[in-house]
Amino acid sequence: SKRERVERGQQKKNTAAMEGRDVEMQEEGEGAPLIPESMRIQDAEAWLRQNSIRDGDPNAHVTLDQRVAKRQFEEYQRYQDRVHSTMFADEEAREKEQQQERARQLEMLKSSGTTLMFRTRDGDLPLHSIYPFAASCETIFALACSKASHQSDAKQVECGLLDYSLEATKGFSQCVRQEQPLAQIVQTCRPEAVPEIACIADYLQNQEIRDEMEDILKQLVDTDNALSMCQLADQIGMHSLFEVSLQHMIRTLGTVEQGSECWEELTPELRERVVVIKTAIESSANHSQRSKLYFNNLGEYISIFAERVQYMKERLAEAKDQLQSLPQGSKIWNDTQLKIYKQEQRVQTLAA
Repeated sequence: SKRERVERGQQKKNTAAMEGRDVEMQEEGEGAPLIPESMRIQDAEAWLRQNSIRDGDPNAHVTLDQRVAKRQFEEYQRYQDRVHSTMFADEEAREKEQQQERARQLEMLKSSGTTLMFRTRDGDLPLHSIYPFAASCETIFALACSKASHQSDAKQVECGLLDYSLEATKGFSQCVRQEQPLAQIVQTCRPEAVPEIACIADYLQNQEIRDEMEDILKQLVDTDNALSMCQLADQIGMHSLFEVSLQHMIRTLGTVEQGSECWEELTPELRERVVVIKTAIESSANHSQRSKLYFNNLGEYISIFAERVQYMKERLAEAKDQLQSLPQGSKIWNDTQLKIYKQEQRVQTLAA
């Protein structure tokens, strides 16, 4: 029957499979285990490598929106990199071009034999070559380029320094031409000419000499010249010198206020400002052992100081309002009242 034919066919398949396994075991030799090759365990590492849980694809569960956002971010990043590279490349190219143009102009001034003439209040100072001054002073370089553009055959450039002495101008020119060190030049000059060298360096925009002069002037600050140093620093923007000279004035203010000649020379406005700054510094010293000044000039500091006092007044008014909500006579009320009293005294001192 049909069922018998199916059973005989299945028996034949089973018999063929068994015969195939027997042949495989015979090839491996006697005593081989009756385990198919696919089910044998060679070692623990091989089994774990074949059957352990592996990390799936990290992008398998990323949604479409996340992939789109990632692509947009990558595109924005590439665009930003392109813009930055273009901007900085152009800036570097312009800077390099300016340096090359400056070097070309200086070489033309050097080869043309153009001379320089300083006109001071005491007389004229002729110089053989303009090149070292144009190379180190931005004002002289701009003046020489402007002169050359309008008068191509000009062999001399004049620079007016009518506010400064001939001695200070000579000292500055010797330093530019590196004939003498600046410290040695300062020692040989009259005391009145030393600050003028700093002013000339600032006017002609020689940053190297200006910075060196600021360091020298800070070492020369004393009671006799502290006021003039403070005014000089405020005039040409030497912040470090301004701080040193002003601190020296504050330290000696106790003796200056007692009818000294230096105090009498101050204008009433400047006296008031100095006293205010002294009060602020002394008040700050009660809260910090280190007190430094960080401002450009007196006007800026007075504005900042007034703003600070106004802020303290507002906080004091808020504290008084909060005191009204506390039970009068309680411990917290007494402590708050004492703090308000001390703060009020402090504000009145600063505002005086």
